[in-house]
Amino acid sequence: MFLPILIWGAELAIPSLSAYAGYAIAGAVTGALLYGGYKTIEHYQNNQVHSNFNNENCYLKNTDSSEKDDKSPPYDGKKLGTDPSKKPDTGFEWRGGKKGQWHNPQTGESLRPDFNHPGNMKPHWDYQGSDGKARLNTDGSWEWKK
Repeated sequence: MFLPILIWGAELAIPSLSAYAGYAIAGAVTGALLYGGYKTIEHYQNNQVHSNFNNENCYLKNTDSSEKDDKSPPYDGKKLGTDPSKKPDTGFEWRGGKKGQWHNPQTGESLRPDFNHPGNMKPHWDYQGSDGKARLNTDGSWEWKK
């Protein structure tokens, strides 16, 4: 409400101001959106956790370039197994009592065992992390959740 009064008042001094005011406002909004998108991408790129474990005792999958292209989850349900009391990796802590989940406060990742899911679902781990949400079946197969 106040902005049009400023523009109309300035129109007396500079007659062509209103012809460019809309473009100037649209340019400012576009610039703000682009800068916000840039900062969001920068934040996610700086806060990703990159792991390259090849250790048999570790539950992280090998993240060589061929697997990165497939965008598979960083954990393997077969290696996680069916024992929910077994810590998935360093940094994880159990939260939530009997029906809880493993949570890594440093990465924000969580792994929740779901071995007795009703219906036709295989025993699996529910994964949630920066890559998204996935169902990691204990037979080694997996699928991204929508």
